[in-house]
Amino acid sequence: MSKPVIAATPGEAPRTDLTEPIAVRQKAMIGWKGIATAFVIAGFGALVWWSTVSTDPLGAYAYGAIFIGGAALGLWNGIKDAIWRPIALLISSDGITVLGRDSTDLVRWSDIRGAHTATIGSGRVSFEIVALQLVDPRSFYARLESSKRRWLRRDAGTHPTYYPIFSGELDIVRLNLVALIDDGIRRWGMANPDPRPERSYWLVFNRLPFRVPSAVGVILIVALLTAPFILLAAPRWVNAGNHCDVRNPYSGKQWRRAKLTATWSGPCVDGRAQGSGVLEWFSEGRLSVRYSGQMENGRVTGRGEWIENGARYDGVWNDGELREGVATYPDGRRYSGRWGRGRWIRGVLTAPGGYSLEERWYEGQLTGKGIARGPQGQYEGNWTEGVPEGSGVFVTHDGRRFEGKWRHGKPVDPEVAQLQAQEKWDCLWDAASRRFGDGFAYVGTARCRNQ
Repeated sequence: MSKPVIAATPGEAPRTDLTEPIAVRQKAMIGWKGIATAFVIAGFGALVWWSTVSTDPLGAYAYGAIFIGGAALGLWNGIKDAIWRPIALLISSDGITVLGRDSTDLVRWSDIRGAHTATIGSGRVSFEIVALQLVDPRSFYARLESSKRRWLRRDAGTHPTYYPIFSGELDIVRLNLVALIDDGIRRWGMANPDPRPERSYWLVFNRLPFRVPSAVGVILIVALLTAPFILLAAPRWVNAGNHCDVRNPYSGKQWRRAKLTATWSGPCVDGRAQGSGVLEWFSEGRLSVRYSGQMENGRVTGRGEWIENGARYDGVWNDGELREGVATYPDGRRYSGRWGRGRWIRGVLTAPGGYSLEERWYEGQLTGKGIARGPQGQYEGNWTEGVPEGSGVFVTHDGRRFEGKWRHGKPVDPEVAQLQAQEKWDCLWDAASRRFGDGFAYVGTARCRNQ
């Protein structure tokens, strides 16, 4: 066989002279996608190493090396595919040779009776293909499988009536490829195309290598990908002494960084902390949390007091979450009311400087109807993201009353807006803003700190 001719690139007319073999290359984009994927895998491997090296050096180096090694191999293959663009199809008088990375399929002209464009897949995942209509699908696939290694053979099931060529990966216009194939069938095959072929096919899984070694390989890959998440995860239960477990309230990142341990001084039932006692958490040997109260089945549940980072939370707990009670913070703030998922939802916040903010909260900010009191006076009305928004009433400390509408914390009336700026009414907004949401220190604007 003589040296193959490179197939027409997009925009050129199809070459119908098949006296010389025609080679169709793979798109360079496939290689660039492989390079991008390699960088993602390398980044994930570096993240696994960095996240676990301090707590599990062996696992960190093992998984880091596996991911980075796999990324290096993928990067090399991607560079080769992007620069040299391997031949994916070879069209000759013998038929169509589909060149894969692991196997090669020869589709003889006598095997096919026609070709048409179609898509394969379902929903959002679909691929453009050229479907080769087979004369005898059963005998074709039997011959195809007999020439392969056993572990590469397809599952023995009902075979499709076509052979798919994924044209989206080829450097040739799809219609031009169909024209080349049709010309080859007319020259060396028996043209008898289906007059009404299907244009959309479902993914056929029995066309994939699914023998036992392949299944084992899939399982190993899944295990390799999921193991880092298991390795990085914090344990759900922690031994607090005398084979008595307590529920771990910390995330994997907190757990790895803090190197936490726990002790429990109360009773234990069926291996879990139960009843009243004292639970203490230590970070690298230093006391970080002290809870004094009730436990149920190893969980912080019932009435108790939790002290952490200088903040004191006293109230009713359920599975480690405070539902209703009082919180006192190091900066002098005090919140009394209800919580939801660790956030204030309805209650009263008092703050240094004579501030009092009450009603509904969202993400540490007054939301909806609420009241704010302070040295500047009192505002009662609607709040959005911690500032007045909509109708409201402001009463100054000397009894003057202003009723109207606010937008983004400023009165709509220009005269009232000028008066607010002069008398610093907005220091109430500053005190009620997100600056009180999660942190312990009041970091309001400089003009309001001394109010």
